[in-house]
Amino acid sequence: MKRGIEVEHVLDALNDEDIAERTEEHSGVLMGILPESRRFECRLDDGQLVSGWVDRDLQDIGAFKTNWENKKARLTFRVVSVRTKQRFILVDAARPEGSIES
Repeated sequence: MKRGIEVEHVLDALNDEDIAERTEEHSGVLMGILPESRRFECRLDDGQLVSGWVDRDLQDIGAFKTNWENKKARLTFRVVSVRTKQRFILVDAARPEGSIES
């Protein structure tokens, strides 16, 4: 019972302004995905390492890995911010603009 009260206090302390969700696109390389945990790591063109979870709507992790792992891509993330902490969810990948299909 005490744990439920603690969770309620935390939720009450968070205002709607403290939580934000947005979509971001970045150029970079998908370095890897762990299929069971659905965790990913990407290296963005600016050198930043981004890690997080793969969106549940991406069903075929194996095919996604084959198509995008270790390849330059335009990566789409859903970014959830709670106060100052950000959580990245990989949503999609596409060929960078101006690239030639191989």
